[in-house]
This record gives sequence, C-alpha cells and structure tokens, in this order.
Amino acid sequence: MPPKIVRGKLCPECGGPIHLGRERYSFRGVDLGEFEVYVCGRCGDSSFTPAGSRAIDRAAKAKGVFGIEHEAHAPHMVAHEKARA
Repeated sequence: MPPKIVRGKLCPECGGPIHLGRERYSFRGVDLGEFEVYVCGRCGDSSFTPAGSRAIDRAAKAKGVFGIEHEAHAPHMVAHEKARA
C-alpha cells in the first residue's frame, strides 16, 4: 500500500509532497517506540505530527523519562541537522 499523501501540506525545506510515515524515537537511550511523522517524498525531511508528539509525551511519562533535562534526538534528525550545517 503506498504512503498516504497529506493534502494541502508541502515540505518547508523543498516544497515537495508530504506523506505520513512512522519513525522510531529514543529518549536518553530509552526506546519509546514508533510514532507518526510527516515525511517529504522529495528530500526525505521528516517531523513528528501533532498526534505523534503527544504519543511521545505519553510514552515518556509511562517510562518515567518525561521532563528530564537533556539533549533528546532521533538519529535521523541529528544526521539531517548536521547535513544542514
């Protein structure tokens, strides 16, 4: 089944079409699971959807890591940020 295209939403980086996907997220070495993301079909840039962000918060609270001061990252985002620099 092809990815679901999100109508009316374009990539802020390249203007490409956005589709829904899922990506794994870890917080301070604690795997929180896979969550819904917007993914650009052209450049591959991604960001968590509002629902995905809320689910991350719930998972972090359930695992006792919510609100801990740190530098959280998803591996794909760190690589992407380094590529932009």
